[in-house]
Amino acid sequence: MNVENKMDLIGKIAEVNAKLGSNERAKERVVMSVVDKLGDPRNWTEAEVDSMKAKGILRHYPPARLTRLNNTALINKM
Repeated sequence: MNVENKMDLIGKIAEVNAKLGSNERAKERVVMSVVDKLGDPRNWTEAEVDSMKAKGILRHYPPARLTRLNNTALINKM
């Protein structure tokens, strides 16, 4: 899978999740793997986080981590 930037990678995740259908465990593994590839969540922009939310990617992300991610993205915006 060739990607140019983080937003391309986020788009590819959405495509893969659509192909996985109802296999929730596989979707969770994909999300956690891609989150590792995106780098430190403290460096994510609000636009990247919003894009992942809009595509339903973060639905498979642990709730406690998601709260920290939201707070960090808002702080980065300042």
